[in-house]
Amino acid sequence: AWEAEVFELVKANYGELMSIFMQYAKGEDATAGGATMAQEELTVFSVDCGLETPEFPMTKIITIFERADVVDDVGGSGKSKSGQKASKGDGALELHEFLEALIMIAFARANPKYGESEEATEPEGEPLPTCLASLLTKQVLVNAKRDAMAEQLKIVQKVRQYSRAKRPRRHSRFP
Repeated sequence: AWEAEVFELVKANYGELMSIFMQYAKGEDATAGGATMAQEELTVFSVDCGLETPEFPMTKIITIFERADVVDDVGGSGKSKSGQKASKGDGALELHEFLEALIMIAFARANPKYGESEEATEPEGEPLPTCLASLLTKQVLVNAKRDAMAEQLKIVQKVRQYSRAKRPRRHSRFP
C-alpha cells in the first residue's frame, strides 16, 4: 500500500537525496567527506529547506532526528531486525536513517497533531506518500544544497551520453 508508494518515491529521487545527504553530512569541514549527518547538520538542512512551521517547530525536527538514530529493540530481545544490538544511537544519521527521518518529517509536518492525544489517531492533513511528494517537490528538491562533486559527475555522464549518440557509427562490411 503506502509503503510501496513511498519506496518508489524515494527510489525515483534517490540520486538527488544522496547528493543532498552528502552535502549536509560534510558539515563545516568540507574535507571530511562525512558519511553521517549530525543533529546540527540536519538543523541546517531543515532551515535551508524551510521545514519548520509554526505548527511544526524545530524541536519536533530534533525529536525526529533522535528517533531516526535509534536502533530498535525487536520483540524485547535486545537486538534489532539485523541482529545489531538495540541502542540509543550514535548521535549521527547514516543515509538510510536520513531517508527515514525525511519520511517522518514529511508526515509529522503535514499532520502536526497526529499522536499528540488519544483522539488524534487519524491523519488530519496529507497522508503518506502524498505528504512526502509535497515535501520533496515544494521544499527539499528546490531548496537543499547538493554535493558539488555529484553534480559534476552528472554533467560528465550527460556529456558522455551525448558524445556517444553523436559519434558516427562504423559499419563492418562482410563479404
